[in-house]
Parts: sequence; C-alpha cells; structure tokens
Amino acid sequence: DSNDTIWITSPLTGEVMRFDPNAGTFILKIHPSEQNAQPFAISSDPVSNLIWFTDEAGKLGKIDPSNNYSITEYSPNGNKPLSSPTALLIDKTTGEVYVSQHDGHRVTVFDPLTKTFTDLPMINEAGLPFGMAIDKYGNLWVAEHTINKLAVIDTQKSKIREVPVKAP
Repeated sequence: DSNDTIWITSPLTGEVMRFDPNAGTFILKIHPSEQNAQPFAISSDPVSNLIWFTDEAGKLGKIDPSNNYSITEYSPNGNKPLSSPTALLIDKTTGEVYVSQHDGHRVTVFDPLTKTFTDLPMINEAGLPFGMAIDKYGNLWVAEHTINKLAVIDTQKSKIREVPVKAP
C-alpha cells in the first residue's frame, strides 16, 4: 500500500492481515463480519488508499485505513453472492473494481461511487476466468487458465473474443 506495508489474506483463518516488511511482523489482523468469510484476492488502490478484497463466500470487501480500518462488504443484487470470486483488478482511471468469478464464468465490475455491480459478457464456460489486465485501449484481458486462452473484452461495447495461448 502507500505506507510500504503488504496486505495478505488467509482464507483458512478468515483474516485480512497487514505486514510490515521492515519490522518483519504483522501489525494488523482483521476479520470480515461474515462468520464463514474466506478472504482471497486483495489489492490496494493507490488513488483512494482503500484496500479491496474478495471473499470466497461471495462478497467484495473494502477496508478503509482512514476510518480505523473499517470493513464494508458488498454483494450484487442485494444478497446474491458472487460465484467463486478469485481475482480482482482496480481500474486506475475510473476506480472501478473488476472481479473474476471462477465458477460464474464472468467478470463483474463494481462501481464504488454508485455501489452497483455490472456483469460483463459471459466467458467460455470451460475457461474459468482468473487473472486480469487492462490494456492501453481499455480492453480487459482475462486469463482462462484451464483452456489456454485469453478472453479479450471490449468493456465499452460489451463484446468479447478469445485469443489462443500456445503452449511452449
């Protein structure tokens, strides 16, 4: 994060932890409110200084360091859970949070200003979306790790295409 500390998650213990590499110690351990929380992916937003994490129980969480490390959790459409949220990406331009849903076969975008979720087009059901990157044109590239392909999503036009990845 902007304080040169490292944020990590522990799905087994249900903790989000802040580690100080200079001291070699954990300086904070916090638990999402959900009893069966399994925090997984985590990322620091350098613009807002917020920490975002996915919860395998189907939620997106936000930690606000400026508000005593308070946690706010979000679910799409009320309490409908995200389906195996595995990776997240913060758009540095818009502040939107992209969440790949492994078992949901899609990427969902969370707008922190309106607190709304928007689903992008379905990805190949055999693909299991995981890691993501945004190129200089605003296209979202999503790894489909089980089929050796990349999904390329034009987020403005909601169009998708696949690019094969050749094995070495």
